[in-house]
Amino acid sequence: MIKRSSTDEECFDYPKLIEVFRNCDSQDKGYLTKSQYKRLVRELNLNTSKDFVDITYNAMRKMDNNTNNTYGIFFEDVKAIFEASTHRSAKTKLNSLILFRGVDDDNDGKINKSQFQKIAILVDKKLNEDEVDQIFIQCQPDSNGNVKYSNVARKLFSLTINDDVDPYTQNMRSTQANSYCCLMI
Repeated sequence: MIKRSSTDEECFDYPKLIEVFRNCDSQDKGYLTKSQYKRLVRELNLNTSKDFVDITYNAMRKMDNNTNNTYGIFFEDVKAIFEASTHRSAKTKLNSLILFRGVDDDNDGKINKSQFQKIAILVDKKLNEDEVDQIFIQCQPDSNGNVKYSNVARKLFSLTINDDVDPYTQNMRSTQANSYCCLMI
């Protein structure tokens, strides 16, 4: 499924992603429920931990603003998660946005220590509790014990971010129109 290119970047198998998405979207609604998404993650051999499924689904699901009901997760969102998950390094901007948004329940751009611990373990399974605590402290928690996305991106994901960045204004999809076209083929 994952192929090495001459630049040693990892790419992924779009046809396989499309096929598995279609198989999981049994009612042809164009989006997946959480249980369908969990099946897709399992079939694509992505990180199948419960935290990964919960966090990535929560980060990308679409809500009806009037009723507050969840539609589900659309193909372009699954594609973004798949891209971030199959990249050689877990320390990418896309992955940082997906994981951060997935644990930031109140969407204020800050997370607490337990939320931080969940994503830290997904980024690097080798981290022990003391190392996670040290990285959290380096992220400069505020008086309420919360850390901002910008600090998490710098310290946990080793990203270069100059100013404070709002994780909710960052674009996570570069080819949204192409994603829908792929499903129609």
